[in-house]
Amino acid sequence: MSKNQVTLKEQLRKFSLKSIIGYHTILIYGMGTRLGIFDYLYNKVQELPNSGKITSISFSFNELIEKLNLAPKYLDSWIQMALECGIFELDNPAEKSLKTAPYVYEILIDKNNMVYIGGLLAVNYFTSFINQERFEFFKTGQVIDMISLDIIPEDLRKEILIISSQNGAIKGKSLERIYSKYFKEHMKNLRKEGAILEVGCGCGYTLKHWAKKFKKTRLVGIDIDPLPLEHSKSMIEENKLNDRVEIHVTTTNKYCQENKNQFDVVILNEVLHEMDPNEQYRINALTDIYNLLKDDGILMIGEYMIPDTFTPKTKFQFFEVWVKWVETPFPSSFYNEESIKNLFKSTPFKTVELIRDGRDYCCVAKKQPALKMINEVSQILS
Repeated sequence: MSKNQVTLKEQLRKFSLKSIIGYHTILIYGMGTRLGIFDYLYNKVQELPNSGKITSISFSFNELIEKLNLAPKYLDSWIQMALECGIFELDNPAEKSLKTAPYVYEILIDKNNMVYIGGLLAVNYFTSFINQERFEFFKTGQVIDMISLDIIPEDLRKEILIISSQNGAIKGKSLERIYSKYFKEHMKNLRKEGAILEVGCGCGYTLKHWAKKFKKTRLVGIDIDPLPLEHSKSMIEENKLNDRVEIHVTTTNKYCQENKNQFDVVILNEVLHEMDPNEQYRINALTDIYNLLKDDGILMIGEYMIPDTFTPKTKFQFFEVWVKWVETPFPSSFYNEESIKNLFKSTPFKTVELIRDGRDYCCVAKKQPALKMINEVSQILS
């Protein structure tokens, strides 16, 4: 047997034990999220006296029953499974008290922590609500419109949108890190009195991050779905950003036609693949974005570059492929490095650059000043 050959024992362990524990960890975490248990524990930490870094939080069985109005029978079985999945540990058995297991507070509860992945687990839980439709679509090839989705109650759809937006903000922050690192000269003007537009701003987490980073900059967020914008507007108000952040329910084309505003930076974070899959529609949308940019303006694109299914695998790409799988029932269409370059050749941008910086990567396109473009064309013709 070669050194790298997978053994039967390893495969049995993977599919019989690890997969079942992983599956139920997602179920238990997702249910706890919906019940408000993890939000309750987070808020409990915030109310504690500032005594240094918090790595664990204790609570009791009866405390959750009383504070969250939960049925003892169901809470008991949920807690026991959470113990088996390693989310909690017993603290004081005599008092029926528990505590979060090591690092669980940072990873699954504290949404502001850089290692937080709770949203990722929650999205896996929530997407199970459309699995019956997904099964039927295998035979019909049908897709569903997330905005008019009636198989999921509106309050649940809002929960899904909020968690998805929180996950998307991870890439939104990486866009800002790359911009701040590679476009320092451009950033100087943005810091003074610049303007940023986010197309498809959703629940507003990326918009909030950029607004806090660039404190003198005017920001506009647009989206075609009014539901997440309710959350976006509330968050902007809570953070006292309304004096320089606007939110609008509109399309890119309509905003381009009705407003004379131009922007230093346009953010397109995990949105391009969700646009109408018709290629001409996307070209038109990118043309509108081009027109909304100032000369030398920059388009920052957060997208997963997903290779063709039958391209031999050269690196770990589970999360990229997972996004494709999750969004298959919706009218989505993804790009790889070659196809996104071909798309931009048909737009006024002409080119797009892929920037990799450690684990962060994004696509960047720049609007050239008209005079510079004329000179370049003249040189080519001559």
